[in-house]
Amino acid sequence: MRGPSTEFRVIFSEEFRQQLRRPGFIFFTVLMAAIMLIAIPMTSFIVDLTEDDGTEDTGSPADGEESFLEMVGYVDLAGALPVAVEQDWPRLYDDRAEGIAAIRQNEIDTLFILTADYMESGEVEEYERVGNGRNLWGSPDEWDFEGFLRYKLAEGELDTDLLWRVTDPASYQRFEVEAGGAVSDEISTAEEVGEMIVPILFSLLLMMAVLTGSGALLRSVYEEKETRMVEMLVTSASPLSLMTGKLLALWTAGLIQIAVWVTVGVFAMPAIFDRIPNGGDLTISSGLLATIALSFVLGYFLFSVLAMFIATVINSPQSAQQYTGLLSMLVGLPFYMIGLWMNVAPDHILAQIFTYFPFSAPTMLMIRNGMGDDMSSSEIAASLALVAVTALLLLWITARVYRADILLSGQQIRPRNVWTALRYAD
Repeated sequence: MRGPSTEFRVIFSEEFRQQLRRPGFIFFTVLMAAIMLIAIPMTSFIVDLTEDDGTEDTGSPADGEESFLEMVGYVDLAGALPVAVEQDWPRLYDDRAEGIAAIRQNEIDTLFILTADYMESGEVEEYERVGNGRNLWGSPDEWDFEGFLRYKLAEGELDTDLLWRVTDPASYQRFEVEAGGAVSDEISTAEEVGEMIVPILFSLLLMMAVLTGSGALLRSVYEEKETRMVEMLVTSASPLSLMTGKLLALWTAGLIQIAVWVTVGVFAMPAIFDRIPNGGDLTISSGLLATIALSFVLGYFLFSVLAMFIATVINSPQSAQQYTGLLSMLVGLPFYMIGLWMNVAPDHILAQIFTYFPFSAPTMLMIRNGMGDDMSSSEIAASLALVAVTALLLLWITARVYRADILLSGQQIRPRNVWTALRYAD
């Protein structure tokens, strides 16, 4: 069996050395590894700081919420709530004017006023500082104050055990029932968190790898074309050897970069999670790991090929910069919409479309699995196969277009010119 041609080996080795020497490659490789290592002691510090800020447990469910209510005040015009002798938070004010003054003096961020007919109407007026973290579903201060209200309204009416259960009614144990009726083992919160964090983390890593690696390849190929170096290269090597050598060099360098991050992560992540309460229980299934690995590798391959194609059809350095951003936008498109996937079903029709669109499929697969969507093996395989076929087809197109004379004449990209190159390039 014939091995790789001499021209391919020369192109691969030279491009590979250039990739490893790139300041951006070295910087991001070291940066991510350093962040994971620094996170180990920082996690302990943050956890200790959080625990120190907590209030002492005095047996009341509301006591555990007091630290969250430190910047909250209220006025009880209805006289509906009993006041604890040593209650520090939320702060009780006599009237609206006093509460508004407290907001102006930065004593509190939010003031709640129980109206005189609160017990009949349930109406509570809310006054808050501008930009206090509100969204369509409310604000953290609202959610914490609701818990405080529930406890205080029931205090004195129920015995201690029943009061605890009213304010904390359930601790759910979750199981899944498959189509055939088989019931899974208990799915812990730690397992769910682990299977959400890891895919999202690798989605971010793929975005970063595409932005740095593929972006560098795009600029490299464009510079070779601009300096006419490409004309000498295509006389001594076939377009396919030239493109494949560059691609595999970038791909290999990228995998080395990921291997460094994963190696550091294997030691750093357990150390980080061990410092988080119940963090040592975080797990991830082997099937999800396989999906993540294949999505990452094939996605990186596809975007590397796309970067080479773009480099062959642009004719200005400004375009090179613009299309580098486009690569990052394409790979990160599902990630930018992660709020949608968290608030609607992860198998939403839009998510399904992104799963079978080759340039969003790698990231979308990781996010859908991380959001708890139980995709079948056939769906995952079909999506990954589509990514692989698209990458190979695009590589073939790029090699032929790269050789065409139209790419050496500074013409603007036009479908007709590309079609001519595909028909007549050797």
